Amino acid sequence: MKRSFLVISMIVLVVVGFTSCNKEDNEERYLSYATINDATNKVLKTDYSSSILYVEEGIENVPQWVAGKRLVIDYTILRAHESASMLKTYYVKINGVYDVLTKMPVKQSFLDSKARVDSIGHDPINLEDIWFTTNYLNINFSLYRNNPSVKHFINLVVDDTKTTADDVFVELRHNAYFDLQSYYRLGNVSFDVSSFVVAPKTSVKIHLSRLTYSGEMKTDTMTYKLSVLAAPAKYAILQLPIK
Repeated sequence: MKRSFLVISMIVLVVVGFTSCNKEDNEERYLSYATINDATNKVLKTDYSSSILYVEEGIENVPQWVAGKRLVIDYTILRAHESASMLKTYYVKINGVYDVLTKMPVKQSFLDSKARVDSIGHDPINLEDIWFTTNYLNINFSLYRNNPSVKHFINLVVDDTKTTADDVFVELRHNAYFDLQSYYRLGNVSFDVSSFVVAPKTSVKIHLSRLTYSGEMKTDTMTYKLSVLAAPAKYAILQLPIK
């Protein structure tokens, strides 16, 4: 499933975009996926190391402070938190952000009319990478598009007629709104899947389907664990200093 070149290309594009803005030669800067943990106090939590970041400078570089919002952040650590009990907690400066589409899945039973079914889309979409971080199923996807003014629609549909406490059946859906398939583009999205795990269970199997551009309906099965706190090691590249 993984296409290393495409994924690394997307990461490189983000790095290039960030390093071109407001860069200081002697600053050690980091790039990481993160979630807004506390919008009021401007606190972020990173994926890979689960670090807690108190934003002290560059608050204005985050366009919207909404709890649960997902971002890729370019940041500089200013200093460690003064409390020794708060490990991996830092005051930081945000140099730049890349917005990550963050959504709640839709239940199949909600699609109870032709209008709703059509709005969710029937267009193909390809998966590049999938990983879990705490409450989120994160997807790097690719699709074809033409007109930059046409906003495509991406969502995750949960088949609540088949889903059980042990197995969750979902489908990634795409509505291209009749945009032509001219250019290959990458994107990412995070879905809050915390509601999939019903207490006292701590994990479930998630079966993710999608229609590919080859016309094939493909399905991948993954295990979502409630205790997952960080992205896989392959995303360690996102924590390397950038200069």
